[in-house]
Amino acid sequence: TVVGTEARIGNLAYVSHNAQVGARASIGHGAVLNGSVTVGAGAIVGPGVTVAAGLSIGEAASAGIGSTLIRELPARENVMGMPAVQSRKMFRAMKEIERGG
Repeated sequence: TVVGTEARIGNLAYVSHNAQVGARASIGHGAVLNGSVTVGAGAIVGPGVTVAAGLSIGEAASAGIGSTLIRELPARENVMGMPAVQSRKMFRAMKEIERGG
């Protein structure tokens, strides 16, 4: 496992074997990065996020609180939920629910 310069790893976070955490990346409290996960420079893995083994999180991407990543997260994309989906899609779905549709 390699942790880049100025990367931050929160309390009780679990970073498993053969992980790569890029420079200035942030791993939130209680997050779980399973084996062979790659986190790009400046990426944010929120508190309580779980990342399946072997996945890559691109540079400056972010996974919101409690998300479960089961597929690659491209650079500069933001996801949330369980399983994680693009944030804008989640917000649209929430608006539909609020409207009763």
